[in-house]
Amino acid sequence: MNKTKEDAEKTRQNILDTALLIFSRRGYRGTRLEDVAKQAGVTRGAIYWHFRDKFDLYDTLLRDGYASYYERIAAILNADESPLSRIRRLFVETFVFSEDDEKYRAVEEIRIFKSEAIDEMKRSMQKMATVSKFLRQAVATLIREGIKAGEIKSGIDPDLAALSLVSHMSGVVITWMRDPQSFSIKGLAEDLVDYQLSPIVRE
Repeated sequence: MNKTKEDAEKTRQNILDTALLIFSRRGYRGTRLEDVAKQAGVTRGAIYWHFRDKFDLYDTLLRDGYASYYERIAAILNADESPLSRIRRLFVETFVFSEDDEKYRAVEEIRIFKSEAIDEMKRSMQKMATVSKFLRQAVATLIREGIKAGEIKSGIDPDLAALSLVSHMSGVVITWMRDPQSFSIKGLAEDLVDYQLSPIVRE
């Protein structure tokens, strides 16, 4: 990478790091590109060089923040392990990752608590709905495989069970983010997942 490209990438990352701080404090609606530019020590034109508009900056921030988590989840789903083991690891890793990865946690807090339901957000909400649907379908598939493997009780509705499990995971993460001092989601990860899986696991 030549010097010009290196400088451009540093500027882009500086803008993203600064935007993360401002979106976290002011939310999407309250954040102005002028404020991002001023705190980042760049011109507003520099922001438009790298991002089309405020939503593109926001969307890129979330995409970068989720990248490592999505890679980890994909690796778990494709692992050479039993269906039940992959289901368990998927939820345990989500809880652990939520506490361990500061960038992921920050963008999750922005998306959940600081992104107002305005027209610009529809695209972002649609993307997250697609991700959630994919996750539910992946878990439902693993449950079906687990039933065939004899790890999960027969008679379980895979789609309903997947909806319950994914909703529980999301609810626990949101509860923890509202008051992270009240408990360690990482420390309780395995117990939380085992408790939620216990009704469907074949003894």
